Amino acid sequence: MDRSEKILKAIYDAIDEVNDQLPKEQRLLKNKNTTLFGKLDSLGLVNFIILVEQNIENLFNKTINLNNEKTLSGEQSPLTNVKALLDYISSDLEEKHND
Repeated sequence: MDRSEKILKAIYDAIDEVNDQLPKEQRLLKNKNTTLFGKLDSLGLVNFIILVEQNIENLFNKTINLNNEKTLSGEQSPLTNVKALLDYISSDLEEKHND
């Protein structure tokens, strides 16, 4: 399993956990085009962020912070959809690897 697949697994595992708390009609699909902002309420989004951070730490033994101004603001947020989040986390882990 390469890095992108591991990151996607971390995101999808978080989606599974969030979905367990949502009514069937509000559950998130596990694909790269799934919208995150606007699909989850604020508490659901915070829970999702925490779960993804924990899953990434468990898989990569690296800490990431998705609860910051860059991730939570505007149309360019990596929380726009799963693909954007995957790309953001991959870039963040690459920067940490090069430090």
